[in-house]
Amino acid sequence: MNFKAILFFILCLGHLHLARGQSKNCDTQETTLIGIWEFVDLRDSLGAKVDTIWHEVVKGYELPKGPLTTFGADGVYTSQFTPENTDQGLWCYDAENSRIIRKLYYQRPYSPSAKYMIANGYAIQDEQGGYYEVQIDTVVKLTQKTLILLEENNRQRKFRKGK
Repeated sequence: MNFKAILFFILCLGHLHLARGQSKNCDTQETTLIGIWEFVDLRDSLGAKVDTIWHEVVKGYELPKGPLTTFGADGVYTSQFTPENTDQGLWCYDAENSRIIRKLYYQRPYSPSAKYMIANGYAIQDEQGGYYEVQIDTVVKLTQKTLILLEENNRQRKFRKGK
């Protein structure tokens, strides 16, 4: 492990109580979520499979492919989009509102998008000077093998638990 990875892990553990404190209903980990979740597909509000999504802001298409997401029992999560593009942060589950609340920590050196979020007040600074954004996923279905998340335009992103 490199120094950055070790430092990040220590910082995450030190902030675990903060991630759990984001909601009065978010003080325990949902054990059903713990593990590795593999992307299956994306469906529209009528249940049809979605192969591409047009994004007006960036003027481009998204091909729904993932990410491969791991929720750890220690409150740390990773979402791997590609081997070179992995998000990391803290998570907790708000069972009362069926939501996964994640703190996505920005890694240094900050990317242009992270710099934009920080400069425009969308990011939150923690006590150690690190920046993160809060991301909330609404859970449509959660079983031992299936996770379905609600997205914009009532799309549903389905995952299956890996082995």
